[in-house]
Amino acid sequence: MRLSIALAQVAAMLVISSVAHSEAPSPEPATEAPASMVSLGRMTMGYSYFNRPGADLKAHDAEVLDCAAEGARLLSYDELIHTGESGGLLGALLGSAVQSASHRGAVAAGLENCMVVRGWRVVKVPDDEGLAMTKLSAADLTARLAPWVGATEPHGVVVRRWGNDASNSANYRYALRPDHTNDGQLSLTEATSGNLHQFHATPPPLDNSRAVLDPKWPKKPLTAKTLANAPQGSAIIMVQIKGLSLRNGIGMSFNRIGTDNDIFPSRTDHSPDFFIVSKGLLFSHKSGDMFALALAPGRWRVTSMGIGPNLSFCLGSPSFQVAAGDVV
Repeated sequence: MRLSIALAQVAAMLVISSVAHSEAPSPEPATEAPASMVSLGRMTMGYSYFNRPGADLKAHDAEVLDCAAEGARLLSYDELIHTGESGGLLGALLGSAVQSASHRGAVAAGLENCMVVRGWRVVKVPDDEGLAMTKLSAADLTARLAPWVGATEPHGVVVRRWGNDASNSANYRYALRPDHTNDGQLSLTEATSGNLHQFHATPPPLDNSRAVLDPKWPKKPLTAKTLANAPQGSAIIMVQIKGLSLRNGIGMSFNRIGTDNDIFPSRTDHSPDFFIVSKGLLFSHKSGDMFALALAPGRWRVTSMGIGPNLSFCLGSPSFQVAAGDVV
């Protein structure tokens, strides 16, 4: 998921030369951690690795690299709203440090969520063992993890597996400044020979080719009195949102799916390809609030939950097709 989660910890240094050069211990059968709330905006704290029964190290490394690339594209809340420039040079330096820490937290959360969505389990090892593993050579760490990543009963405690966690309102979906263990994702270290410090906050690229929308499209939701303002050939999409809260978010966003060669269809047809439905917490109704919007035909999908911070469903989400004249 592209978490714009409104979205840090240094492990104590230990010298354990006897562990660094010893044979890997025989793995203990995995245990399952008791069911608990999941935080989608934060990685599993401590030391962990990814496991999928039957997988080999080649598949593991390929998916970790791919999910790390997805995570690196995320923007933390600090990156979205705070630069520190108003505080002069010191403010800019501090702001940059905060942004970088928050970005590492966002990357870590995104990497874990991506792997879980793809069917991998998060397996946690004891802190002392995990810390010792961060001191191993690349070859020794690979040798240690190789038999674990595809085991049916991996070494450690399985603390997370796929469970469609975003749909459970008991879970935490956001973290303003997510805690993270910089060298705690042992799979990342094994696959990249680095840790979260390799990911740096960078300003999002400027987009100078934004679409100019045709003025025929209403810029506000329609009401019973303005339904006649829907343009010829448009579709009406109606969305009801309820249960708004700081935990659940205050709205949802949708986007029109383009093609591989034209991911922003609005630049071609000058019709809307994105909309948000939201309501202030003080003005929302317990029974829910209904929005009606005139939009272009096409395939639309739920793209995120919450409005600053938001949880992005960039790894996939429900979609629906609408045609001209449809009311969906």
